[in-house]
Amino acid sequence: MERLRRRLFHTFDLRPGEPVLALESALLFYLLLSAYYVLRPLREEMGLAAGVENLPRMYLGTLAGTIILAPCFGWLVRRYRREKFLPIVYRFFAVNLLGFQLALRLCDPDQVVALGRVFYIWLSVFNMLAVSLFWSFMADGFGYQRSRRLFGLIAIGGTAGPILGSGLTAA
Repeated sequence: MERLRRRLFHTFDLRPGEPVLALESALLFYLLLSAYYVLRPLREEMGLAAGVENLPRMYLGTLAGTIILAPCFGWLVRRYRREKFLPIVYRFFAVNLLGFQLALRLCDPDQVVALGRVFYIWLSVFNMLAVSLFWSFMADGFGYQRSRRLFGLIAIGGTAGPILGSGLTAA
């Protein structure tokens, strides 16, 4: 075991304390992308329930949502410390998901198509903001030298996340 630890430290040029930091960061990225890949097929099904000819409108809605929310998001990121902002944003997204589930249960069958379109756009914008927030938090917190050494390890979590998320959805 000690030999493996030394090899890992040497291969990735790890410093004391960094293996746990890299593992926690990779786990966060893994969970973030796993969740997205579980939700993505639902997004596709709900967003395209009224027909594939509506896909250009969905892309346009995603663009509009991104154009509107990105500057607001940037303003909030600059205004609040990332240690406080990050958990608040991710909790906000979790509450949104619960809101969508509740809305699906309570809405009339005629409203499901409209809700599906909103969900399609919301999930697309969520993915962009959540992943951007993750990497900006990592870049700000790690600094240039540490980022160069650890981002490859962290990205492994981002590679494994879609595999698990897609596998869960398929199962």
